[in-house]
Amino acid sequence: MIGIATSLALASGFFSLGAVYALFLKYRTRFLWWILLFLVSLILILGGTLIHLLEEHVLGGILSLAGVVLNIYTVPYMVSALISVPILGSWKTFLRFWNATICTIVLLYPFLPEVELMKILIYLQLVFTIIGALVVTAFHLNKIPRLDIRFSIVISLWITAGFLILFVIDILITDIPIPLLSFFDGLSLPIYSLALNVGLFVFAERFLDEEPLMRGEKITESCRSRYGLTQREGEIVELLLAGSSTQEVADRLYLSPKTVENHIYNLYRKTGVKNRIQLVGLFYPRSREEEEE
Repeated sequence: MIGIATSLALASGFFSLGAVYALFLKYRTRFLWWILLFLVSLILILGGTLIHLLEEHVLGGILSLAGVVLNIYTVPYMVSALISVPILGSWKTFLRFWNATICTIVLLYPFLPEVELMKILIYLQLVFTIIGALVVTAFHLNKIPRLDIRFSIVISLWITAGFLILFVIDILITDIPIPLLSFFDGLSLPIYSLALNVGLFVFAERFLDEEPLMRGEKITESCRSRYGLTQREGEIVELLLAGSSTQEVADRLYLSPKTVENHIYNLYRKTGVKNRIQLVGLFYPRSREEEEE
């Protein structure tokens, strides 16, 4: 059962990796780059697990360990790119310490007699990394302008939270025999990987490989239909994105400032943003990434 689930998860991982890589070649965004590394980490863990199940070869342990290290390293930066919040100052220092800790554990792993203790430390660091990612993403969820993307992220948060519960159960079953939970033994990672691989592929296909919101300085018909924008609202968006003030928009379109403010309020409500900075980030996400770099 575990072998079949792991094989299916591994196959879906390679499929998702190929699909996301194709999108990365097209868009070259930091978010896609971190998704690629995240998928590679899952493939390494699953591949190592499958090798271990088949013949308990030392290569399986090496691959799994490499996958866990890459996962711990990748997750914070993937979350940072997802919520468009750069890692700066003390958090950057903390992450360096966090990554140095896992590297030290891995380097000492083959030379220490208490291998199980080291394995538990690695598992704990993985668990705390996942918990941190869940908390940070949930805390910044309202800063993500597109409501449909926000909804997809909420689903992925629930999937990851479910995996965390199964993963802890998995660890308990390994160290403490629990007959009632024996069915879950070894299944947490394959189940999570299957769900996440499908979810990442759908996410990438739906939200990245689609008609852009802007062509030059004009919004597209796809943008109008997605957010239900009127002709007038579309004109106001284009002027706002060009840097015009409320008064300048009013003068250009022969409207009163109060009327323009009402249109802007409706624009924010329809697009799910709270201010002009978020509006620019919604229509020019890749430009904003380049500025942050």
